Amino acid sequence: MRYYSLILCMLFSMTFYAQNVNTLPDSKTQKKYDKAYKCLKEKDETKYLDKIKEIMDLYPDYIDGHKDLAMYYLSKGQKDDAYPHIMVLANQDDKLSARVGGELMDIYAERKEFDKAIATAQKIMADNRLREDSKARLNRRIKEFEFRKNAYANPVPFSPEKLDSTINTLDSEYLPAFNADGSVMIYTTRNTEGNNIQEDLYISQLKEDGQYSQGRLIEELATEENEGAHTFSKDGTILIFTACDRRDSKGGCDLYISFLKANGWSEPRNLGPTINSRYWDSQPCLSSDNKTLYFTSKRPKGYGDNDIWMSQLKDIGGWGEPVNLGPTINTKGNEQSPYFHPDNTTLYFESDGHIGMGGGDLYMSRIQDNTWSEPVNLGYPINNEFHQGALFVDINGNNAYYANEDTSATIEHLDIYKFELPEDVKPLASSYFKINVIDAISKKPIVALVELRNLDNGSLSVQRTNSDGSSMSTVTPGNFAVTINKDGYVFHSENINISEGNDNLDPQTFDIELYPIKEEVTTVSSEPIILENIFFESGSATLLETSNYEIEKLYQLLASNEGMKIKIIGHTDNVGSDSDNMRLSDARARSVYDVLIEKGIDPSRVSYTGMGETQPIADNETPEGQRANRRTEFIIIP
Repeated sequence: MRYYSLILCMLFSMTFYAQNVNTLPDSKTQKKYDKAYKCLKEKDETKYLDKIKEIMDLYPDYIDGHKDLAMYYLSKGQKDDAYPHIMVLANQDDKLSARVGGELMDIYAERKEFDKAIATAQKIMADNRLREDSKARLNRRIKEFEFRKNAYANPVPFSPEKLDSTINTLDSEYLPAFNADGSVMIYTTRNTEGNNIQEDLYISQLKEDGQYSQGRLIEELATEENEGAHTFSKDGTILIFTACDRRDSKGGCDLYISFLKANGWSEPRNLGPTINSRYWDSQPCLSSDNKTLYFTSKRPKGYGDNDIWMSQLKDIGGWGEPVNLGPTINTKGNEQSPYFHPDNTTLYFESDGHIGMGGGDLYMSRIQDNTWSEPVNLGYPINNEFHQGALFVDINGNNAYYANEDTSATIEHLDIYKFELPEDVKPLASSYFKINVIDAISKKPIVALVELRNLDNGSLSVQRTNSDGSSMSTVTPGNFAVTINKDGYVFHSENINISEGNDNLDPQTFDIELYPIKEEVTTVSSEPIILENIFFESGSATLLETSNYEIEKLYQLLASNEGMKIKIIGHTDNVGSDSDNMRLSDARARSVYDVLIEKGIDPSRVSYTGMGETQPIADNETPEGQRANRRTEFIIIP
């Protein structure tokens, strides 16, 4: 048996620190032992075991017999049977060879006897002939054993729940991805018939009863080849997936992009040579603003085999040169399956290079000031001694989704499960908002641009509404101006202000009517249009700097429509006297007027007035109502 001889040679080529003499008492017994070994070479393993055990019963201290039996059982994967023989070898001296000790460590680790595994590693390190790299590997093993001992002793909450049969079938389902509100799920199904493996993308919608509809094949993306390992944008309009060995492939597996149109998903397009290399490129994740792409690649200049890379969308279009996430995330091992949460801070990924439970574990890291934090293992039993797959975390950070083997099934396959994340590895608070845009006159949907401006740091993201006038965007704590723009229409603004530390972010929906400019110029006056992002110092007419963005929008509207005239109107709540509120509202309207005039707008096109507390639009008895009543608006006048 060549495999047996090879293993024996590899594992026992080093000298044992044996005190026993490796000889049998007489030539007759030695010949019997040789005959036993001949049975093994002739593949009569039963006779081999019978003969060699008979000899070992008579001579239990015969070291070569223990070596041979240990290696036989190890070659069969029968570590429990090998264990007593390895222990005899291990107890021959205070020192342990790395070969025997390594096997003993593995056995202790599999039995979860981590103190013994650590002691064995320390015993091996007593050999001063070990090279430095061997010592480094042993020190890492000790850290792994210590981590696993602590993880098993302190399990995290984990109650996975399998999704129902509309999603999970006797085929394998995995890699679930959702849009922001969870109303659409796209996942991969793998069908295996004979030697043929077919991977396809499936889609399911959330029904009114809270269950997902029967998954269906995305036919416009399906081919005779495999499609999978995908990312689904939070607004539900972009799908980037992996396909291998296509005609336009730049390497083995490449990333392809498709867009949701009125009649379905568009023809997939290869993301090109900047993203796709001659090497394996897969497992994409698109950031919530659709501007950053994370993915896994085997390309050179990484830190290990598989590394996680990122690329930024350029202002002029196209993707920038991919950048490695660096040694805090990537190791000499394999890092893959990145998922960057919509909180724009938290990264989840899989790794076998960081200290963990033994297979590929799931980790979490947060970025701050362009620096990734030290990855945190999600803990046992989320991670176990087996390989863990990709993770998806919903927008509120409560539920995570992953694929795992259905151990109760008669046919081996993967199913999709969900579970609640432990508190300390949840992402930061985030939510989403929906916008529905229609023409104020015709009431028909409008395709418009939705700008989300962070008034705290100036960052801007832009997306387009769908053909039905709808769009969906994610949001984190902060002060945001949401502006809806369409050529030929008056812009509309909303404000979303979420305080830090707010962990309960309710989604919002804005139903917006845009007024056509030509229509408004020829009529008497438009309906009032609230400038939601005009802010003043408390009790004052002094504009805050965060108002600049909204006033610039108003200026651009007037500058691009020379025939337009507007009146700016100030309002207050009912706190204070009527006369004081009238003066304050007039002064605030005048402040906006003054800025427009300073920017170059002809004074004949702009007027202003204050209405004080005389025109409330909400209940002044509540703080929320008072805040709504303290507003600045404008009307278009003939």
